[in-house]
Amino acid sequence: MSILSSLISGLFGGNAEKKAEKKAQDAYTQYANRALDIQQQQYTQTREDYAPWREAGLGALGNLNRFITPGEDVSALVQSDPGYQFRLNEGLDNITSNRAARGSLDSGGTLKALTRYGQDYASNEFGNAFNRNATVAGLGSSAQGATTAAGTNYANNSSSINTGLGNALASSYRNVGQINASMWGGVGGAINNAENAFAQLLGGMKF
Repeated sequence: MSILSSLISGLFGGNAEKKAEKKAQDAYTQYANRALDIQQQQYTQTREDYAPWREAGLGALGNLNRFITPGEDVSALVQSDPGYQFRLNEGLDNITSNRAARGSLDSGGTLKALTRYGQDYASNEFGNAFNRNATVAGLGSSAQGATTAAGTNYANNSSSINTGLGNALASSYRNVGQINASMWGGVGGAINNAENAFAQLLGGMKF
């Protein structure tokens, strides 16, 4: 191969390799960005899916704080259950119907029975309302835990993707450096050979 051919081959070959490395770098970056987008979309969707449960749990937790606060009036909270008044009325109606059937509706015993039922019912409903809110608060806590786990996975996966991209690009940049070194080393060698050939030519000439 002539000196000129070696020089041209080295330059064009090196440029072709560098273009291939640039395409590889673009492909690495595009893949990593797409993977990061997917991770972001999945995490966002997970947060949205669990949001109603977290919000419900937060509201129930606020109710529990009211239940355990000394002196806090939670009667309205207990009575806000859709079935509260219906169940109370059904029980009171049952007592008055039985007393009326026995002809003792207006007796002191009827009033005492109604009062006792109302007190016992309120006490039971307090416990039921507390337990319902505790259950919902627990569901909210679980939803928050799942959301936190999803966030941790998102962070870990994103870190892994970025690390992989960094390693791939670093390797590609090293390859480009080696290509440049080889290419320009070849150019230098070709020039050196040309200088030697020229010197030999001059040395063999007689003036």
